[in-house]
Formats: sequence, structure tokens, C-alpha cells
Amino acid sequence: LSRIAEEPTAVVSPDIATIDLNTFEFSKPIQNGKQHSRGNFDWSLTFGWEVVPSRERQRRKDETFPIKSPTFAGGLFAISRSYFEHIGSYDDQMEIWGGENVEMSFRVWQCGGQVEIIPCSVVGHVFRSKSPHTFPKGTQVISRNQVRLAEVW
Repeated sequence: LSRIAEEPTAVVSPDIATIDLNTFEFSKPIQNGKQHSRGNFDWSLTFGWEVVPSRERQRRKDETFPIKSPTFAGGLFAISRSYFEHIGSYDDQMEIWGGENVEMSFRVWQCGGQVEIIPCSVVGHVFRSKSPHTFPKGTQVISRNQVRLAEVW
């Protein structure tokens, strides 16, 4: 939260470590920043991960500096309430889950903000083999959200 106090338009996300689904073993991010990841997206506007490029590693003065990221993972971010309200909060036309994090990332960047990974903040996450979410209208809701994202931006 100190980064948000320092830069109110920063939307920050932790470094996300994997917790094994079966053993609950915690896999910490590799130290010294050589293998940090950041969010990205493909042409279908699907969120993904990429290793932080060398130009971004060189831009950072040391390992504690924030990592600029094109996008953030949904559900694992912090934002100033006033900035969140200023940029219009969540798109109320998005349904259930899927694409809202990419849409919010676009909104942040286009409204003068920045998306950053804070490498000193680490949160563990259990990545399941199948989604725990139910989709009453089917999983096409994710595609529908991605189409909405393309149309809005």
C-alpha cells in the first residue's frame, strides 16, 4: 500500500507464487529478480504471463523497484478507492468472470495510471486444474466479455 500512497494512480499486484494443488507446497518466486513474471494478453484478449523483459529489468534501479506490467491478474490487486472511482470502477456489462482484469488494465493505462508488480509482496495461489466457477450461460460468457472488451476499447 505504500506504493499507492506514493503514486495514487498506481494499480499494484503482488508477485504470485504457486501453491501446489495436491501438496500445498509453496513455490516462492526466484530471488534476484531474474525470473519475475508480469501480465500480458494475446490477440483474443486472454490474460497470460511472460518473463519480465530485459529492458524492464534494466530500467529498475534494484530488486525492490516495481515492475511495470501491461496487465494484472484478476482478484489480486490494490488500487486507491478515489482512483478506482475516478476511472469508472468495474465495467458493469462484464459478466461473472473473465476479461475484467484486462479491461481494467487497459482503462488504467489509458486514464493516466500504471500497472505494477511489487516484487517484495508475495501472495500464494492454488491454480486448479478446472475452474471452480459455475457459468449458468456456459463458458461462452468469457468470450462475450472479451468481445465487450474489444468493442469498448
